[in-house]
Amino acid sequence: MAGHRFRLLLVAAVVVAACLVLFCPLWYLRIDQQESGADKQSVASSVRQRAPGVRGRILDFNGVELARNGTNMEIGLDLAAVEAAWKEREKSKVTPNPSIP
Repeated sequence: MAGHRFRLLLVAAVVVAACLVLFCPLWYLRIDQQESGADKQSVASSVRQRAPGVRGRILDFNGVELARNGTNMEIGLDLAAVEAAWKEREKSKVTPNPSIP
């Protein structure tokens, strides 16, 4: 019976050690380095582009077309980025002096 107890404790120690090996880097990245990750995230921008799946026509038993492919376009816009770019462009313009004819 003592041999079974020793094996059980050994397996439990290995499981706890494996969990610690996996948990320590996760703690470091998610908790300790949280501020640097947030800084990097605000600088990065993303562009997503969907690739349409190739599908054929759907026909019923008699060959009548029930559905076919169609193109659907969607454009997303970050209004805050557009507004910031507009303000930057307007700020760089030279305003005319009203005292000079």
